[in-house]
Amino acid sequence: MPDIIALLKADHKEVKDLLTKLTADEEPSDCDALFAKLYASLQLHARFEEEEVYPLLKEDEETKDIALEAYEEHQQVKTLLEALNAMDDEDETCNAKMNVLSEDLLHHIKEEEGTLFPKLKKAVDAETLQKLGESYQQAKAETESSEDQDEESGDAARGKKPAAKSHKAGRSH
Repeated sequence: MPDIIALLKADHKEVKDLLTKLTADEEPSDCDALFAKLYASLQLHARFEEEEVYPLLKEDEETKDIALEAYEEHQQVKTLLEALNAMDDEDETCNAKMNVLSEDLLHHIKEEEGTLFPKLKKAVDAETLQKLGESYQQAKAETESSEDQDEESGDAARGKKPAAKSHKAGRSH
């Protein structure tokens, strides 16, 4: 079973792929679905890092600053995600916000993989990383199961998932 670092890196790859599609010159036909997937993925990913991973780094004086910076980067990404999710499809700032979100996420991913994860690997034993991986996989499975149930019962419209948004409307490329 993969440890937490391998799982978070796999998430990063998925996020990069989604961002590539969402910021392409041509609007993808499934833009709404891609954004909804990005939104949901980042919600779980960020919450798990903030509740389970970053506190381990925050405890150590050597890694405290990088953990605090990661928390702040998450806040910035969440603000942009929520703004995009609430935005009218015709809003002329939509494209700019999506591009800034992409830049912020790519920077954050690079920092996590280049600095934060190696420090986490040194600060925490392999067994803890493995347990965190198991915990994360369980959280993902529960989230997916809950989303499936919400879709079947119609609860998705009550805020469980983001509203479908076309975040590329009016592109001028």
